[in-house]
Amino acid sequence: MNTLFSLSKTAICSFGSFCNLLLMTGALYANVAHAEPEVTACKLKVFSIDPDFKGSNIRNGPGSEHKVLATIKDSDSQMEITGSAGKWLRVHQVSGVGGEIYFKGEGWVFAPLTGINARISVSLRAGPFAQSAMTGKIPADAGASVQSCNGEWLEIQYKNTKGWMQPGSYCGNPVTTCS
Repeated sequence: MNTLFSLSKTAICSFGSFCNLLLMTGALYANVAHAEPEVTACKLKVFSIDPDFKGSNIRNGPGSEHKVLATIKDSDSQMEITGSAGKWLRVHQVSGVGGEIYFKGEGWVFAPLTGINARISVSLRAGPFAQSAMTGKIPADAGASVQSCNGEWLEIQYKNTKGWMQPGSYCGNPVTTCS
């Protein structure tokens, strides 16, 4: 057995700098473990593909542990997205295709439960840049689940391929192709 671990708290703290190191490490870990994820700014629209018959949950933070602010039951609604944090999208507003407002404010939705339709056949990229390597293709009118966003670029999952779609190549309206 390691004798260091068998020492009492008093004995460990009598080592002075070792005790301070333990306290600082604990404080750093506590700050990192509870830090909010960095938000990447986005500007786009998506729609719900949540299979839950109760609807899509809009939460007050990027994570399932956050409180539900609203549940969007209309599958024919568009979500205006203003940011991304990990697998979560920041929602500014949710409206029906007829203009009804279902939610307005700041909320978060789990990205893979949202979708888009490809307006055109497009090459998917490894990053949100036209110069990024190609990872695959998505055909025109195909649907895909959203993974994250960066500006007007959208990271999607289409079948077994993940990649970034360029601005203007996708449609976030569930009932039209945005043509």
